[in-house]
Parts: sequence; C-alpha cells; structure tokens
Amino acid sequence: MSAKLPLSGIRVLDLTGVWAGSFSTAILADLGAEVLKHENRYIWQPATRAGIARPPKEMTQAGNGWMTGYPNNEPGPRPWNYHPMFVSFFRNKRAFTADIRRPEGFEILGKLAEICDVAVENSVPGTMEKLGITWEWLKEKNPKIIFLRASGYGLTGKYRNARTFGAHLEGTMGHSLLRSYPDQSPDTNSSI
Repeated sequence: MSAKLPLSGIRVLDLTGVWAGSFSTAILADLGAEVLKHENRYIWQPATRAGIARPPKEMTQAGNGWMTGYPNNEPGPRPWNYHPMFVSFFRNKRAFTADIRRPEGFEILGKLAEICDVAVENSVPGTMEKLGITWEWLKEKNPKIIFLRASGYGLTGKYRNARTFGAHLEGTMGHSLLRSYPDQSPDTNSSI
C-alpha cells in the first residue's frame, strides 16, 4: 500500500515556461498534484526541451551533462521527450497543446480552468492579459481557483515589465555573492 501524497486530489493548470515556473510545478507534481502542462507548439522551449529538437549525434557525444546528456549519449527517435532538462521539469506531468490564441484553443483552456484548483504562470506581466487569461477570467470559470503569478521581477515595482532570465536575476539579487565561498571571489561562476 502506498502512502497518499500531500497534494493528491489537487489539479494544477501549468502555463509556465523556462526554469522557475516549470520547476515549481514539477515540485507540485512530485507532491501528488495532477499537473496539466500547456505546451506552445509555436515557441520552442530550449530550457526544458533541449537546445534543438533533433541534435546531431556528434553534439550528443560532445559531453555528458545537463545540456547534452542523453541515456547512453543516444538521442533516439524522439530526443525532446527524454532530454535531461525535459525529464527534470516535465516529470509527473500531463501535457496538452492548444493554440490559445484561437477561439477553439481558448475554449479548451477555459474548460481546463473549470476543473483545476490552481493555475500557475511565469510570463512577463501583460503577456497573460494579452491572451485574455486574467484573474477575473479564471475566477469566472472557477470561483475557487488560485492563480499563482511568478514573473521574474514581480507584478509591481520599477522592473515589473522587464523580461528576464537566470543571469539577469543573478546580477540584481546578488546570487553569486550569496552562493560564493568565503575564500573565493563572488564574481566568478566557478564559486557557484
């Protein structure tokens, strides 16, 4: 008999991309939540699906790591489904594709919002609004839904509209200083 996980019975609508959002919803899935991951068929996610869809064998032989590592250095017929970054971020999730810019796709998203407990997104502020995905729209679909928004610099403040990725955030938050060792300079990545 297996133990019930703490988030069993919770359903999450995952509208995230790249690191912070994808990793946070992976943790929710690890804790038992059913995570429904929206995948955009028009925008390739290099941080979660690998740098390129079908890497040449020579590229996969170049290294055995986070960016190039495949089981036995063999990308196989569908490398995007078992690249190390994909496995890290998409584990325990169910994926769906819907063009939410079209009425049919937006309707599908609305039906999923009706049955989810939580919706998570981590886009630049304004992106979801342009798509019609707002707190008001979600609440109309499901009055009990929780909407978690995790943009890089937050929804308020002078940097709220800035697009960001890890390296940008590291500089503004002092990541290198926080993670460096006492006997090394924090201005090098080798100390992280």
